[in-house]
Order: sequence, then C-alpha cells, then structure tokens
Amino acid sequence: DSKTRQKKEEMDERLQRAEMLRVSLLQEKVRKAQEEGGKVSEIAFINTLEAQNKKIEVLERLQVHEARLQDIQDERQRRREEQQAKEEAAQERRRALEAERRAKLQELETKRKEQDAKREQMRQERERAREEAAREKARERERKLEARNAAIQMSVEELEKRIQIKRDESSRRYDMQLEHIKEKA
Repeated sequence: DSKTRQKKEEMDERLQRAEMLRVSLLQEKVRKAQEEGGKVSEIAFINTLEAQNKKIEVLERLQVHEARLQDIQDERQRRREEQQAKEEAAQERRRALEAERRAKLQELETKRKEQDAKREQMRQERERAREEAAREKARERERKLEARNAAIQMSVEELEKRIQIKRDESSRRYDMQLEHIKEKA
C-alpha cells in the first residue's frame, strides 16, 4: 500500500517536472520567436513543438492510466491472497461462529446502508446548495452586466448629446460668419 502510494507520488512528481520543463521550453521558444520578428520557420517550429508536446501529454496520460490499472490489479490480487489466507486459517473457528457472524454481517450491512443513505442525502443537499449558489452567481453576473450595459448606454447617449451640441454650435458659428461676410460685401 505504501509502495503503491510511493510509486504514484514518484510518477506524479515526474509528470509535474516534465510538465514544468515542457512549459518552460515552450515559453523560451515563443520568446525567441517573438524576438526574431516572428519568422515563419519559428512559428512552424513552435507548431511542431506543440504537436510533439500534445503527443507527449497523451503518452504521459496513457502511462499514468496503465500504472493506475496495474496498481488496482496488484491491490485486488493482494486482497484476494489475504482473504484466502484468512479463510484457510479461520476455517474451523468460522464453522462454530457462522450463525453469529451472519447476524453481525447483517447488522453491519444495515448500518452501512443507513450510512450510505445519509451520505447520499448529504451529497444531494450539497449538490442542491452548489447548484443554487451557481444560479445565484449567474444571476449576479447578469445583474452586473445589465448595470454595466445601462451605464455604457447612458455614456453613449451623453456623448452623442455633446457631439450634437458641438455640431449645432459649429453650424451656428458658420452661419454667423457667412452672414458677417454678406454684410461686409
């Protein structure tokens, strides 16, 4: 169990280091490409690098998945072997205690079902609360967006009014200048 956990931690650390290195390399390549004026060859190289990174990510995910499957299989095998050893060691004692064991198992099953029902109820309540919080958040976002749009609309209308006033003033000055020229002539 600790070996399995240690293997998982080591795999996670390797994947994390590989991801950090991949991101760092990609960022460096992007920076160099930008410094050299975004040459087509650099962009093509970056695209190739991204494709390679995607392929690496898929392979890494596959390795993690295979490692997890192996861990699950190992754990199942270990449990089967432990169960078999326990059954062989306790065969005689189990015959004498079978009726009591069945009664206890039934009691444990009943308790487990009750606990499962409680957990499920709590899960449903948490889910309902989460959904309600998400709905409220969406409503709040909508309210903010509507207020922002209204403020923008007011700003646009105010700006249009100012522009119209300036146009009217400019037109009035132009008419006055024309009138002044006519009077002089």
